[in-house]
Amino acid sequence: DIDEARSILQRSRKVMDFREELLRDAIDVGLSLAGAGALEPLGETVEGLDAFRLPPLPASWDRTLDSLRRPRRRDEPEWQWRKEPAQPVVFKPLDRMGESRVHLHLEHPFVQRILSRFVAQGFGAQDLSRVTIVPDDRAGEPRAIAFGRLSLFGPGAARLHDELVAIAAPWRESGEGDHLVPAGTAEDRQALANLEDLLTRAQSLATPPPGLGARLAKSAAKDFATLWRYVRDEADGAAHAATQLLTARGQKEANDLREILKRQRADIHREMTRQLDLFPLLQDDALKQQREQLESEREDMNKRLGRIEEEIQTEPEQLQSLYNVSLRRLVPVGLVYLWPTTSF
Repeated sequence: DIDEARSILQRSRKVMDFREELLRDAIDVGLSLAGAGALEPLGETVEGLDAFRLPPLPASWDRTLDSLRRPRRRDEPEWQWRKEPAQPVVFKPLDRMGESRVHLHLEHPFVQRILSRFVAQGFGAQDLSRVTIVPDDRAGEPRAIAFGRLSLFGPGAARLHDELVAIAAPWRESGEGDHLVPAGTAEDRQALANLEDLLTRAQSLATPPPGLGARLAKSAAKDFATLWRYVRDEADGAAHAATQLLTARGQKEANDLREILKRQRADIHREMTRQLDLFPLLQDDALKQQREQLESEREDMNKRLGRIEEEIQTEPEQLQSLYNVSLRRLVPVGLVYLWPTTSF
C-alpha cells in the first residue's frame, strides 16, 4: 500500500507540479479580480506554518466564506454567526483537527470559487490590449508564449478534461527569419519549463522599462494571431491523447463495474444454496415465522438476480458512455513575452 501511494504521488507530481506558493499567488490574483486586496501575512505560525488573513470581501461571498468560519453553535442564529470573521488560513494541512486555522487546498470551496474565475473565460485574440512581460535572467533572446485552453466535454456538457496548451517561439525585432515560428527546439521547451519559476521570482528580477510594454502592446494581437495556428495544431494532438486516456478510463471503470455485478450475482447464488440446506430444518410449525422470513428473503434475492442480469448488460455500457467526448473547445487565454533582463 505504501509503495502504491508513493507511485500515485509521483504520477501526480508529473501531471501537476503543485506548490503552496503558486496557489497563494493565484488566490491573490483572484482576490484582486474580485476587487479585494491580497492575503495578509499574520506574522505568526501554527505548527510551523505561516498563517494569512483574508481581506474584506463583498456580501456576495458570505456563503463561500461560511467554509472558513468557526463551526456554528447549535443554538446560534445564522445571521449572528455570519458576523464572525473568516478564520486565518494556512496552505499545508494541520496535524490536529479543531485548530483555529483553515487549510486551503485545491478542493476547498473558497479556492474553487477563486479558481473558477480563471476557468470561466480567457482572452479573445482581438481583445489582447495588454501585454504580460516576464523578466528572464537565463535566456539571451526574447520569446513569445501563446496560451489556449483546451476543454473536452461529454454527455450533458459534463467537463471531462481541461488542459492549458502553450506554444513558445523566438521573437525578433526585425520580424524576419524564425520570428514567431515554433521549432520545438530545446530553447523553446526550456522557455516553457522556466516560465513558472520565473513567475514566482518576477518580483526579485529587474523591472521591464515602461516603453517596452507599450511597444509590445501594439503588436500583441498580431503576434498572438500568428502563434494561434500552432496552438491549434498542438491542441489537436493533446485532444487526441486525452480522448484515448478518457476512453481507456471508461473501459476500465465499465469492466470494474461488470466484475462487481458478477460478484454480487455469485454471492447471491451462494446464499440461496446455503438457504436450501436450512429449509429441512424449519418444517416444524414452531419455526413457521423463520421459514416465512427465509422465503421472503429468497424472493427478494430472485428479484435482485433478475435486475443484476439486466444491469450487467446495460450499466457498464452506460458508465463507459460518460467518457465519450462529444464536444471539443479551444479558447484563447493570453500571451506572455519572456524578455531577457540583459536587454533592459
